[in-house]
Amino acid sequence: MRVCPKPRGTVPMLRDRLQTLDSEWRQAPRAAEFERLIEERLGANRVRHSISVTKVLHLVAGDLGLDTDSAVSAGLLHDSCKSMKNEAMLDAATRYGIPMNETHWSKPNLLHGHIAAELSRHEWHVADDSVYEAIAWHVTGHPGIGLLGQALFFADFSEPLRDHQESDEALRLYDAHGFLPALRYAASAKLEHLRKKGLLIDPNTEAFCAWLETQDDV
Repeated sequence: MRVCPKPRGTVPMLRDRLQTLDSEWRQAPRAAEFERLIEERLGANRVRHSISVTKVLHLVAGDLGLDTDSAVSAGLLHDSCKSMKNEAMLDAATRYGIPMNETHWSKPNLLHGHIAAELSRHEWHVADDSVYEAIAWHVTGHPGIGLLGQALFFADFSEPLRDHQESDEALRLYDAHGFLPALRYAASAKLEHLRKKGLLIDPNTEAFCAWLETQDDV
């Protein structure tokens, strides 16, 4: 598992870099197109969240040596199907042949990442497999997911518009200890939140947390 080195004192903190990040991410080839697309499909708050995720992911992708253009596409499109109704989610999942478990039938919104991935590939012609995988699994995580997918999971959890203190803690851990400890925290905090609320837990979320514990910084 290839991860970034632990941030050094000479590297500005991630939150500070987010505050000073201007329009660099909008230089990605299809950023303007995808920003317009989500503005047409989503409410204003969800658009702001998607842009905030994109900014975090843009910076983290750069730290990890990933393609930042792919990161921008994944960040902007990851929630593009979030507003779909439950019946439409199930219909789309059936149409695209997306495997579904009992949790999906009980909570169809968990499918919004998989459906967005299919639309990204088939309707919006995003050919990058890493973007497809990242969008598909950003909701639950998945054992063995690639580095862009891991980074999107982290960005979605930690983006600074989130109104929970765990978002701040994830950003702090990133700066203090590096990507993998911060990602582990984000995944375990999300799982613990679901457990405390008594909400349905997708088996992939538990498996993702367990898998992360087997990974080492390199």
